[in-house]
Amino acid sequence: AGGGGGSPSLRGVPEWTVHVTAKVLNEDDLYMSERQLSDIFTKVELKLPEELGSDTPYEWSFDDGVCSAVEYTQKGVHGASEASVEVLLHCKHFPDRFRLTSEPLAAALGVSVDTRAGFIQALWTYFKVRKLQDPEDVKQVLLDDTLRECLQAPTKVPTTSLPRLLDPYLSLAPLPPVAIKHTISLVEGEGIPHVVEVTVQLEAQTFK
Repeated sequence: AGGGGGSPSLRGVPEWTVHVTAKVLNEDDLYMSERQLSDIFTKVELKLPEELGSDTPYEWSFDDGVCSAVEYTQKGVHGASEASVEVLLHCKHFPDRFRLTSEPLAAALGVSVDTRAGFIQALWTYFKVRKLQDPEDVKQVLLDDTLRECLQAPTKVPTTSLPRLLDPYLSLAPLPPVAIKHTISLVEGEGIPHVVEVTVQLEAQTFK
């Protein structure tokens, strides 16, 4: 995130600008490669200073488009030498993470928030530890009393139906946004960049 400094306005009230862009750090060769902002974040929010009287954050959503950077310019207030803003970065994690809405099922599997594949793996671990695979048909698993009650399923189910049985108990669990607090000088001149490193799990093809 880059913060811009103040610039003179026609009436003598300084203006300030927040400019947000992003780069991806390739862990293999430590090469800083510039990427689209919308490749990394689903949304960027800007919380303005209280003295400007704005209770609603200004936001940019990237659901339906490609964006390399966002920028916001705002006038300051008479006599102010700086402005404090907060930038909220909503990371685009891949694959999606879910929360189990069934507490008994979460307790049985030992996990409450994970990816869909992670929950399937937790189920398989549950089956293997308790030897619940059908000895006569490897494509079937046997549900014990706990899983039958949690999943509302019969005693024997095909392995291919496990994702379908889990789906009703999965709810999207987005991670909280990364909050960056930044103070912008309203003195005329260039702004001082504010750099923050954020860890985001993305689909590999994003970087090709």
